[in-house]
Amino acid sequence: MIPTEKECIELQNRFHMFENIKKHSAKVARVGVYVAQCLENNGYDVDVSIVNAAGLLHDITKAHQLVNEASRRNDYQQLEIYESLSPVPLNDVLQQWKDMCSLLNLNDDLIHPYSGAKLLSYLGFREISDIVEKHIEPLVEISNTGVICYADRLVGLNIVTLDERFDYIEQKYGNYTLRRPSKELEKVLLSAAKIKFEDIKQNC
Repeated sequence: MIPTEKECIELQNRFHMFENIKKHSAKVARVGVYVAQCLENNGYDVDVSIVNAAGLLHDITKAHQLVNEASRRNDYQQLEIYESLSPVPLNDVLQQWKDMCSLLNLNDDLIHPYSGAKLLSYLGFREISDIVEKHIEPLVEISNTGVICYADRLVGLNIVTLDERFDYIEQKYGNYTLRRPSKELEKVLLSAAKIKFEDIKQNC
């Protein structure tokens, strides 16, 4: 079962997605749909509805991960930032995370691609759960998953080149191993879709 766009928005709200993560996810979905449509027009087997739903929901449990990690570190400065982004009190986010861990038999420190996939599978959305689980992996393939991997890496809140995105990530978090496979993925996808990065920026 593939959730409709309306259902995706309802799930974002139900699972307390931060406002900045909602904006990021909407942009990832937009980029993903554009690339998928171009691939489809050139004869490739991709599904625009799956890409759209996966883009909107790929970070469905990211707020839970962020709040849980900051709480475990007693990082009150970071928690204050999250409080300003969260649609509900952070205690509600933490309680929902504890409930999910209990219901789905999750480890408390599981990162969001895996917890998100488990949640979506439990809710019956298995067509997108596998994509959500793999969206941070170094895939180089023309597929729904490859499209989401690429779209996610182009987008912070705005569309930037992969080099710009990874320069920022590496400056903030240290060495990041996805730069090379992501550039290979970009080359494969854009060649197959017969588009350029500039087309994505202009149309999304």
